Amino acid sequence: MRFGWINIFHGVIVALLLIPNLVYALRRPSAAVHQKPGRLLGLAEQVGRYGCMLLMVVNLGLTEFGFSSKGAFVLWLLGNGVLLLVYWVCWLFYFKRPVKRRAVVLAVAPGLLFLLNGLILRHWALVGCAVLFCAAHPRVALAGLERGD
Repeated sequence: MRFGWINIFHGVIVALLLIPNLVYALRRPSAAVHQKPGRLLGLAEQVGRYGCMLLMVVNLGLTEFGFSSKGAFVLWLLGNGVLLLVYWVCWLFYFKRPVKRRAVVLAVAPGLLFLLNGLILRHWALVGCAVLFCAAHPRVALAGLERGD
């Protein structure tokens, strides 16, 4: 299986990552707005986040991406399924009672998902953005919790 210019499958994955965030922001607007992190950390998080989302969905002409084997496809399918399931279940519990350990999972799972996709598809720009996002996002999210957001 090869992905062309627009990757609908990854578009669905990105949408599934965004839906609970939007619901949370609409249900608890005061909790969704928090102080800005340090300038460099915030920039790293945003470049990583939007870079990952863009590179998951749009092929910028860097190369055509696909699976190297059937096993890679199965790993992609199972890995995405498990990470999305963990993410959504954690959100369901977090909606009921926001606690730090759930926030950590919610901060780490999307980065792991982006990293998994980049590595399996050998999409090195996505891997780079995922590493940046994985390094910055949990720090930003946990800093917000420590401030009481």
